[in-house]
Amino acid sequence: MAYVESRFNKQAVSPKGACGIMQVMPKTAAMYDVCRQELFDEDINIQVGLYYLKEMLRLFKNRNLAVAAYNCGPNRVIAAGYRVPKIRETIDFVRRVNNAAKKYRQKGIS
Repeated sequence: MAYVESRFNKQAVSPKGACGIMQVMPKTAAMYDVCRQELFDEDINIQVGLYYLKEMLRLFKNRNLAVAAYNCGPNRVIAAGYRVPKIRETIDFVRRVNNAAKKYRQKGIS
């Protein structure tokens, strides 16, 4: 996911304001008492991103839905009837994350 989000760039900032390696939104980080500036610390950023992804996995019990929720938010996944929402960016994101995961597994990295 980090590769797809930022190509492992700890200074990355998206046009929507997501920050760091895992492209965490400051509002999401605030749920973990982490401020925007702290998101540029790669350890903190990865930890927050993984906590959030783990929450999405617990909520949806499905990797594709969790990845979609990470990208567009859980409410949109729920509103789509617990399916990947028909949002081009989200559909592409889920596909790219799955492709990257497959590549890393083939290389023996998981």
